[in-house]
Amino acid sequence: MFKKIFDFVKSRLFITAFLLCCIFLLSILFWFWGSLVAFNDIYIFSSSFLRFSIILIIWLIVFLFFLLKPIINFISSLKSEKRLKFKVLKKEADEFIYKSKRNFFLSLKDAKETWKNDLKTKNLPLIIIIGNEGAGKSTFINYSDIEYPLSDSLESYKKFHKSTRNFALYVSKKGALLDTEGNYFSQEEFFKPTSSDEIPEDDIDKNRDFLIKKNIWKKFLTFLNKNFFHSKLNGIILVVDTVIFLNNPKEYSKNLIRYLTKRVNECEKTLNLKLPIYIVFSKLDLIEGMKEYFDIFDKKISDKILGLSFDKILSEEFLNNEFKELSDSLLCSLMSKNSHIYNIENKNKSYLFLKQLDNLFALAKTFILEVQEENKLKNNSYLRGVYFVSAYQENIPRNFLLDAICEKYNCKKVLSKSNIIHNKQSYFVKSLLEDLIFTDYSLSTMKSYSKKLSFLIIILIISFGTYAISSYFISKNNKEFEKSQNTLRSLQLLLKDQDYQNLNIKQKADFLIELRNILNTYPELWQDNNIFQYLNLNLSYKGFKEAKQLYYKLNEDVLKNT
Repeated sequence: MFKKIFDFVKSRLFITAFLLCCIFLLSILFWFWGSLVAFNDIYIFSSSFLRFSIILIIWLIVFLFFLLKPIINFISSLKSEKRLKFKVLKKEADEFIYKSKRNFFLSLKDAKETWKNDLKTKNLPLIIIIGNEGAGKSTFINYSDIEYPLSDSLESYKKFHKSTRNFALYVSKKGALLDTEGNYFSQEEFFKPTSSDEIPEDDIDKNRDFLIKKNIWKKFLTFLNKNFFHSKLNGIILVVDTVIFLNNPKEYSKNLIRYLTKRVNECEKTLNLKLPIYIVFSKLDLIEGMKEYFDIFDKKISDKILGLSFDKILSEEFLNNEFKELSDSLLCSLMSKNSHIYNIENKNKSYLFLKQLDNLFALAKTFILEVQEENKLKNNSYLRGVYFVSAYQENIPRNFLLDAICEKYNCKKVLSKSNIIHNKQSYFVKSLLEDLIFTDYSLSTMKSYSKKLSFLIIILIISFGTYAISSYFISKNNKEFEKSQNTLRSLQLLLKDQDYQNLNIKQKADFLIELRNILNTYPELWQDNNIFQYLNLNLSYKGFKEAKQLYYKLNEDVLKNT
């Protein structure tokens, strides 16, 4: 803590700011009290014009010393080709951000118009869904059996199943989901350096897509700071494509962990939040036997949650025990329903499905531990759970365990049957969202209490400063009013029953001396005007300018008759 403060005090930024503040303070002091400086009883700085000129020259020197070079560099950079390219990129990113914000507000408006008084957005959690392109994020949302307001985007997705472009907000009565384009999650894939010292800005044309995606992602996170829901953000869901994960666990997992850590870090920095992270394995239906296994149960099975929730730091032993309990529970359920399965092929598929799940659990355990290890090095957010879902079934499932054996022994893989499973039954999605993730909204907290404290201190300083300034001006106003009233009464007493024309020279001189003494209550009457009088509220003297003119006229009259 103290090392950071000491390093900041030694930094060029702090020293420059400190010097500028000192020069500014000295300028103020010189303006107000420079007129009192004298050499051999000669007040060389008595002229306000001279003081202003000296201050202006000093600040011109400061300007030339500190700011001239940066300004010249800035002006020259305006004409550079690279800057023009950056400007074009920024403009394109701004267009995407504009569309994102527009669609965001349209979704909010649709929700409010649909549910009217039943919807209070400040009570709704906001969950962001991230993952690779084609991982099943949009399917996870659109086929969750959760009611959303009817919209063109919702109908369009169910017709064509196209991937989300940009951002899409879905608002339900229990929470809001923010779907994101997969390329924002894996934006680093667009950056392919040819050397170790290359950065994206070195070649704008080659890294154009990366720079645009990066810019849009950061700007949209900044937009979430406006806090439209219960919090700026209440959680992060990482959707993992189960098929790719099983086929290429090492490379796919490595990239997922790298991208997840970066995206979470950006969310934390931009929103200053500590968030729960949910890992969801999608497309469970592509594991052969899932349909046969869950067909032996009541349809209400789809309203359950399949997975594990965590509330502490994970260990390998803990995950082994938890996954074993989950696997044993699924196996016991199959055995209890064994007599209801009359087809031997379906029995085999159901049993092999559980064995494939065990394989997935083992890989998921390793993946979770690696995520935790990498995440805790850079982020404060934490893993809340790992879950398995199937939102929509329209694919040809495979036996990945058999495929793995064939690959290991260089055997030809078994061809899949051409019967495509087509089922719109959503398994384990609705309950996962509504009963778990949406109810965890209180788990998102501010990352750093020091920022909370800093914010509170700033508020207190502003409040105290406002009170002090207001008190000063009110007190100053009252004093000036009282001062003017006393001066006015003194003038009235002096001029009362006074016949100036009948006074002799000595009486007139005494009269002038007394008038001068009364007017000397306001030294400003005898000085040049300056703008700081308005800031200090030293303006009541202006009401006695006519008395000053009277003094000058009477003084001339006395001098003429002397």
